[in-house]
Amino acid sequence: GYSAGMKLNPINIDHHLPEVSFTKEEYFVGEGDEIVSIELERSVEIFWSVSVRIKVVISDFATANDGADYISINDIINFQSGDMKKSLAIAILEDIYVEQIEYFILMLESVYG
Repeated sequence: GYSAGMKLNPINIDHHLPEVSFTKEEYFVGEGDEIVSIELERSVEIFWSVSVRIKVVISDFATANDGADYISINDIINFQSGDMKKSLAIAILEDIYVEQIEYFILMLESVYG
């Protein structure tokens, strides 16, 4: 099947997390791509460790379905002293339906570390 693909809208809701952010505001992938690589970067205080949680947010704006279009995540990413960038993969699932662009939303949360 063919799909128009999916659009991911990462958002940084937790304003107490200034040093870690997404490297892009939007990611576009097709269902045939199998994964999308999400990158996070640190901008300040690179000489101490910090951990952040990245997760898919349930929202009225999200049109892609967990388990049918992608496999949801709720992971903790650890930045060690000196780490500037980290990436993680989200699995994109292909189905047999012709679909319009679908969305899911990612969020960063602070984790004590």
